[in-house]
Amino acid sequence: MKSRRLVILMLGLAAGLAVAFAVMRWIEHSPTHLAEVLAHDPDPAKRMQALEELTKLPGEQGADALIVALSDKDSSIPRAAAAALAQKRVARAADSIAAVMSAQAPSGQIDLAKALGELGDPKAVPAILDAVRAQEKDAGESDLVVALGKLGSGAVDGLIVALKDKDARVRAYAAGGLGGIVFQMRGQSEEKARAATAAAVEPVCALLQDPEALVRQRAADALGSLHDPRAVEPLIAALADPDPKSAEIMARVLSYFPREAVDPLIAALRNDAFPVRRGAAEALGEIALSDSAQAAERAAIEKALKEVDQGLLRNNMEFIAGAYVYYIRHAQYMALPKLINTLDALGDKRMAETFLNCGNPELAEAAKQWAKDNGLKVEERAGGSGYKWGK
Repeated sequence: MKSRRLVILMLGLAAGLAVAFAVMRWIEHSPTHLAEVLAHDPDPAKRMQALEELTKLPGEQGADALIVALSDKDSSIPRAAAAALAQKRVARAADSIAAVMSAQAPSGQIDLAKALGELGDPKAVPAILDAVRAQEKDAGESDLVVALGKLGSGAVDGLIVALKDKDARVRAYAAGGLGGIVFQMRGQSEEKARAATAAAVEPVCALLQDPEALVRQRAADALGSLHDPRAVEPLIAALADPDPKSAEIMARVLSYFPREAVDPLIAALRNDAFPVRRGAAEALGEIALSDSAQAAERAAIEKALKEVDQGLLRNNMEFIAGAYVYYIRHAQYMALPKLINTLDALGDKRMAETFLNCGNPELAEAAKQWAKDNGLKVEERAGGSGYKWGK
């Protein structure tokens, strides 16, 4: 009898302890307790654990505590809090995130900018641009431009103003942000996309004459996203860019406008400036490589194909110097001696490195000899370049 009572007592005690542990566990994981730990626990690891638990709560539960945590002195906590608020889509947190941006190290500002981009509040433009200014060189460029591009049509006016900022990176990233906004709006609201394009295209075109190559390059890329025919003539003029990489980008972007650009590009083959003629040939080569089922674009592609074929038949070295990628990708063996002669007569380092890495042994050998003759070093890349013989 005593043993039965003892068993019952023990079972009751165990059940009571289980309930007590369950209650304690519930208290430890309650939003109120987690918020208390996040705000006041001296151990950063425990604060981070509480933050992670709050992040798991549905909806905006725990959002107030996460907003308070943006001011935490441990740099990892505000970054994690901002990411959590973005994940929870707490739109009202945008102002609070922007307010603590300057207190973070440059890398932390990138993380907060990404969170602001996810929240999509147009008022975040100044804070993100401040984060751009805080970076060294091009650190975080992709993340910052993407963040600006997610801020929606309400950010367009602020970014257009930033196109005239004294900081070259701000000008460049603002152009990229405008391109990103229009790209994202297409398919969501064509009307808003058209309005943003109409407002942005001329100010972005003006940046094609910016003194900084980075700005010119990002402006050209943005014009590719805006895809407004008004950009064609300024891009053709910019084919004379003294920076080879910038000129290459201008030519590539022009190939996005086959219908609108093909005739002006053909006309540009007679331009007085050799860089413009070469760039026009490069853009025509890019158009000739295009694949479109639309009748109007097919007609433009056929025109470009005719020009690149004629350029080779006439042994027009100036044209070949621009369109050499087309001949490489089409594996035209009759072009080999003409490509090599063009490299010797009009080549540059970019052409030589393309030859070296395209997978054709004759062109690779010609590139090495050109580099030796000109006292330059050309880089042989693992896996070759992006342009392959016959691909």
